[in-house]
Amino acid sequence: MEAAIAVGYWSGYRGWAPSTVDWCERNYEICSWIAEFWNSVSSLAIVAVGLGGALASHRYGRGELRFVIAYAAITLVGIGSTLFHMTMLRPMQALDELPMIYAAQTMLFCILENDTRLPKYGKKLPLALSVHAIVVTALVSLTDGDLQFYTFQVSFGSLELGTLFLTALSASREHDQRARQLYIKGFMAYIIALACWMSDIQFCETLRKMIPMNPQLHAWWHVLVSCGLYTLTVAGQHARQRVLVAEEKDHEATIEVLCHFIPVAKIKERQ
Repeated sequence: MEAAIAVGYWSGYRGWAPSTVDWCERNYEICSWIAEFWNSVSSLAIVAVGLGGALASHRYGRGELRFVIAYAAITLVGIGSTLFHMTMLRPMQALDELPMIYAAQTMLFCILENDTRLPKYGKKLPLALSVHAIVVTALVSLTDGDLQFYTFQVSFGSLELGTLFLTALSASREHDQRARQLYIKGFMAYIIALACWMSDIQFCETLRKMIPMNPQLHAWWHVLVSCGLYTLTVAGQHARQRVLVAEEKDHEATIEVLCHFIPVAKIKERQ
């Protein structure tokens, strides 16, 4: 990992420090006022997934707010990521990283409370996640340099891996063929996205020597992780909606495809 040197339009803006991490895309190469152009533009995919998912959950769900809140948190991640890559400044980095923590916590809550109509863990789970959020927010905000980078990566990575593990368990128990396909596609996109992220940060100089044009792997991370996260979340929503309508004879949970490629979990009347 190399330290960020944001020499350009935003350098020294309001006396703010540069970010503690820099990515393989060269700063201000495309645009004089956007530090990392492709990483900024690709972050809008996260915003689109968050907004689209929140609207679909509100329209086709059963009034539960948990997935709407989860998608809203993803939207904040996308906004923070856009601002971070535009400026490469430390405050904007926090606006990217902290919502990632909160979004992962919300997803973890959704998975842990997905299988029963009434809360399985009562108030204990929200309280534990809230305390964790406060502690991690303080650690990520008050540390700097490599310590800050690894504090965030460990905090977010543990949440991410835990959530993915529980999602994989749900996928292994899934009998609905449509939902199983979503899990497979979601995990494939997520794994490829992680490979792009790791390659960009670990092998940047090697890639620059081997490939004449930057493959923009961090930008592909944004796009692919958005697709994977959305697809996995829709599969989880479908499982949740089956629980909600299990005792109803006139409604069913289904997965529909909008515009030929956007899956949506939906509760509808039986035909």
